[in-house]
Amino acid sequence: MNSMRALLFGAFACGLLTGFSGPPEPGGESADPGRVWTMREAVRVALEDNPDVAMVARRVEEAAAHLARARSAYAPRIAVGGGYHATDRPGQAFGMILNQGAFAPGMDFNRPGTVDNLNVHARVEYTLYDGNARGAARDAARESGVAAEAMEEAVRNDIALAVVRVFLRGRQAGARIDAARAHLEALAKAVEYAEQRSQAGAMIEAEVLHLRVEEARAREELLRAENALELVKRAFVRLLGMSHQPLEFDADSWAEAIPPVSPEAASGGVVRPELESAARERAAAAAEVRRSRAGLRPHVSLFGRVDHDRGWETDGSGESWSAGITVDYTLWDRGAVRSEAAAARSRLGAAEARERRVRLAIEQEIAEARLEHEEAAARVQVTREWLELARENVRLARARFEEGAYLAYQYSEAESRLVAARFAHESARIDRVAAAAAVRRAEGHFPLENLP
Repeated sequence: MNSMRALLFGAFACGLLTGFSGPPEPGGESADPGRVWTMREAVRVALEDNPDVAMVARRVEEAAAHLARARSAYAPRIAVGGGYHATDRPGQAFGMILNQGAFAPGMDFNRPGTVDNLNVHARVEYTLYDGNARGAARDAARESGVAAEAMEEAVRNDIALAVVRVFLRGRQAGARIDAARAHLEALAKAVEYAEQRSQAGAMIEAEVLHLRVEEARAREELLRAENALELVKRAFVRLLGMSHQPLEFDADSWAEAIPPVSPEAASGGVVRPELESAARERAAAAAEVRRSRAGLRPHVSLFGRVDHDRGWETDGSGESWSAGITVDYTLWDRGAVRSEAAAARSRLGAAEARERRVRLAIEQEIAEARLEHEEAAARVQVTREWLELARENVRLARARFEEGAYLAYQYSEAESRLVAARFAHESARIDRVAAAAAVRRAEGHFPLENLP
């Protein structure tokens, strides 16, 4: 009965040491139907709810946990435990009797009978020397943590730039729709005027037919523009980490969100989080090389232990302690440690090559972003002149068409050139802003200024 009671006590104690955790609660923001989005608000929501941002944030948390674990290796390790055991084997039974302080003269050492024992103990260990394995592991975890934080910043910058580009694509799609509608309205007026003249016998039917064909083409272009805007909206809400909802872009919120680019190119002191992350990963790989070499050195530890033994069969109990120092040194492991060190050196070489690749890619990205911005700025100037000329050309063409001096196709061509000029100019303005955001991103800045 006493033995059964002890077993139940042990099972109950083990049950108290177990636990569980519930599932995390979901979060996030949802799009409001018909919501009008500004560029700043869109970037802010994307940085909060985009899955890529959430993933890299979890990696930062994981790196912090690894660093805490590496630092914990410098603290003493304290453990408690226990167990219940019953036997009639003479050697084990006699040891239990001695630990319980229940030895009595006249005991038969060869036939001690059934002896049980409940042992509860605590142990403390502290590492004095491990070949700097702990220090190297701590350094590697710290560098990996900084690398994760830098990569989080890089991902946030990438998400922000992606939102800016999609937002501006939406503005371009809106400009295309505006141009297509203006073209359609102009052609509709021309068709109405041409039909009146045709009924009066001042214009042949073929001219009216030509304008109707152009009007149908304008309707088709408007449908294409509206579909392109819908596709942009779907990409937009996906970047924001939301399901598709009806929404609108604030057409006036983009021009002032991104400051103009200075004409001077950035110096060689550009600080990019990607480069910082690559450098930290290289430092972490170097620390792993040092940690792998620690296996070639001895391991020295201190330990101490206290035990309490209780027996119901003997009705005895006793306490004991032990302490000492241990030294472990691996004489031969068939090259396992050296192989691990060789693998760590290979990872270090790969990290160095990756850092160099990132540096070269950043230099190329800066150069390309600068060139695209210069091209967009030049296009703004050229298309402005084009637009002014196209407006004057349409004014003259409309007057001559109404006078009967121009054929329908001549007038429709003038209107088409005006539509193309309007869209080209607006597109160039938007491309210049997008290129400015790309330059800021390439030179290590957040794409937007004064983000709330």
